[in-house]
Amino acid sequence: MRVRALLSVAVLAWSAAACTGGSEPAGTASPARTSAGPSTSPLRFGATPLWSERTKGVPRYADHFALHGDSVVVVSGPRRSESDRLSVLDAATGEVRWSIRIWRPLRGGHGDRWNGLDPSGTTPPVVDRGGDWGVLVETSQNHASTQEPYGLALLSGEDGRVLWRRTVVAEKKSGDRNKRVYPDLVLGDTSIALMHLRTSLNPMVTDTRLVAVDPRTGRRLWSRSGVAPAAVVSGTVVAAEWPDPARTPYGSAANGTVAVLDPATGQDRWSLRDRMPAARVMAAINGLVVVSDPRRAPVLLDLATGVQVGSLPGQAGNCSDDRANLIACESLSSTSGLLTIAAGERTARPAAHRPPEGIITLVRDGRIYFSGVNSPGAEIDRSGTPLTGPLPAGFLGALSDRYAVFRIPVTQQYSVYGAG
Repeated sequence: MRVRALLSVAVLAWSAAACTGGSEPAGTASPARTSAGPSTSPLRFGATPLWSERTKGVPRYADHFALHGDSVVVVSGPRRSESDRLSVLDAATGEVRWSIRIWRPLRGGHGDRWNGLDPSGTTPPVVDRGGDWGVLVETSQNHASTQEPYGLALLSGEDGRVLWRRTVVAEKKSGDRNKRVYPDLVLGDTSIALMHLRTSLNPMVTDTRLVAVDPRTGRRLWSRSGVAPAAVVSGTVVAAEWPDPARTPYGSAANGTVAVLDPATGQDRWSLRDRMPAARVMAAINGLVVVSDPRRAPVLLDLATGVQVGSLPGQAGNCSDDRANLIACESLSSTSGLLTIAAGERTARPAAHRPPEGIITLVRDGRIYFSGVNSPGAEIDRSGTPLTGPLPAGFLGALSDRYAVFRIPVTQQYSVYGAG
């Protein structure tokens, strides 16, 4: 059984999709209010689930999900314990197509084993290669070496066999065990896969490394020290970097700022190190990134150039996005409490109606989903108008045009509904 590295505060902070903005500076104009009518067609869910974790043969106690076509990826484990099983199921029936256990040899993996979720608990990315698709996982060889080997592998969505494998950290049989290297985050999409590495004992930022791989082929693209990934948007890497990495403890996340990296080389396209040395990513979509700074209200930046194109009210926060076309944020400065920004826009749009009780849990195709612990969830459009009746119980764990996974975090129960 491997020894997991403690996930640093830095990775948790920088890979989060939401944070609270600072005070609104003088001269920031309030966004114009929009009309009240619905602007998006509803996505309706079945009255009863197609199946649930209580269906015979289905993995129980799961809290990580992804949907691809007619398949659902489920990461499960013992109740209230570390996830130890990765499965792909038929989304319509719950039939298990394939399943693997943690630290067991992978099919066609030459001794590689699935190493479980990374310490941040990130759901394994799904990679669509056109003719086929796969699930990107962290691997190890589970050897009792001074430096255990770690890597990445793409598992076929069809049958779980290894489509490609890539060693990222080579095995060492001798050396200083205090300088062992561990992965602490795996992030990616169909365009780029990232593995973030750190040393085991009190690392400085310079002791960390970000490695990029082509997720379709496993070809290594580049490697760079001293940066941590925050988001991937259509192949563009939004990252954190620090002005004095050699003197900054990695776990402190002190004075970190935002940079956008060239996906081909890993070098900075632009950085806020001089303008906003303590910036945080709130959300990112095609063409736009929302950044907060303790000394000012959140700002909208052009994703390609870093040029400021707008701003948000100072009390905007808890943002969610679909990494493509829409950002939704809660705001105490707005009468309705909801602001949205779409790709191509330069100002935030306040909703005409106050949204339901709860928190934003998912944004997709112009629809915003709210979930509440003691109240039913809701699907609304940008104006705040409900598109359907109350949603099924739980929080949305995954959503496509055909299926939806609703989960109850405390009990790790889940159900799959038809959608359309």
